[in-house]
Amino acid sequence: SGEVPGFELPTPAQQVNQCFVMINAVTDIQHSIAFYAKLLGCTAPKPMPARVSILSRSNGLDEDHRHDIAPIALGPGQLFELDQWVHRECVSEVPTPCGWHSLSLRRDSPPTDGAVAHRRSVNASTDCYDIATPDGERIEWLCPAISR
Repeated sequence: SGEVPGFELPTPAQQVNQCFVMINAVTDIQHSIAFYAKLLGCTAPKPMPARVSILSRSNGLDEDHRHDIAPIALGPGQLFELDQWVHRECVSEVPTPCGWHSLSLRRDSPPTDGAVAHRRSVNASTDCYDIATPDGERIEWLCPAISR
């Protein structure tokens, strides 16, 4: 829905069969920015105000309300966008479920130290690291197997 400073977004000429901007609403954008910047080994972006229609509509806010968002590059032409979730009081103590429960990323090397919950071998040439995010989602980090 507009330009994202610091990123040159691709403009598809036809229907796209893969996600090139994945969006995740987070409970604490600063904490999540620090987590993902460390995990992905990139510079931590600064949150910027932007219109996020679905967050505004689902929370009874004006369409022009600005929410903090922070885009992080996953790779060429692929972004991961963090959106600050709108906190509202709930009648239930059960936490709001996340929109996605697991994500698989294929990378060239293992994740940074301190981000890994568990490593397992998928096959002789591939390792998978199970990573828990600050809001409870799980990431499967697939990369070439390290020598044992």
